[in-house]
Amino acid sequence: MRLTEAIADTPYKITGISSDDKKLTDRLLSFGITKGSVVTPIHYSAKKSTLAIKIQNSQIALRHYEAHQIQIELLSND
Repeated sequence: MRLTEAIADTPYKITGISSDDKKLTDRLLSFGITKGSVVTPIHYSAKKSTLAIKIQNSQIALRHYEAHQIQIELLSND
């Protein structure tokens, strides 16, 4: 599942980032967006062109194409 498909206010675990763009992956890493991190979508813009997420203690806005590169899975209670 991609981050662009996530339901708002639901925590997810990042399972991978599928981008060949080194600048993009470096940018995501600088925000703490790494495999194994927990991310919670907060708000989508009107046409889902941007997505606000909460990761660690930060709120970050991502463009749709950036969020689409991030694979996630629903965070289990295990």
